[in-house]
Amino acid sequence: MTEKQVIELLKAATNEYLSKLEALWKTIEVDSQVVVVPPVIKPISHFTGDLNCKHCGKVGPYAENYSKLVAKLEKLRTAIGNKPIHVLSGYRCPTHNAEVGGATNSYHMQDMAADIYVDGMSVDQVATAAISVGFGGIGRYYDQQFTHVDIGPVAGWTQGSKGFISVGDLIDTNEKIRKEG
Repeated sequence: MTEKQVIELLKAATNEYLSKLEALWKTIEVDSQVVVVPPVIKPISHFTGDLNCKHCGKVGPYAENYSKLVAKLEKLRTAIGNKPIHVLSGYRCPTHNAEVGGATNSYHMQDMAADIYVDGMSVDQVATAAISVGFGGIGRYYDQQFTHVDIGPVAGWTQGSKGFISVGDLIDTNEKIRKEG
């Protein structure tokens, strides 16, 4: 039997819903005894788009990574004044990752990455804010107008009309922003 509960967090000062969590309680039988399994918590949140795979609709199997990614996205949302974050791509199953030409070891396949944009903010503004809240990998896609963020180690790259910037130059820039931010 599964019981579904929805938890809403309310910021009292503004009556703003900060996030929503969906908790799934499960009872299973183990050695002829019924055991209640603690909830798997899945943020529903206020991101537009979806962190689920666009191909199969699933969230990846890496719950700890998923939780860290969502927490970091929440931190980013706060840093940018609670503007909605539009998620173009979150988790990718291997089939979907191959279809979109993703790297064979893509952090998207490990619940560690999202491709995002924020209305009214440039790719560079989103990237700078993401660096300031501690995202590791930052990819700037100027032609497609989105920013890749991930919770992996510090790395940076850019593609698009501004040309290619070396990873080393972006790491230096990212570290400078972190120290100043």
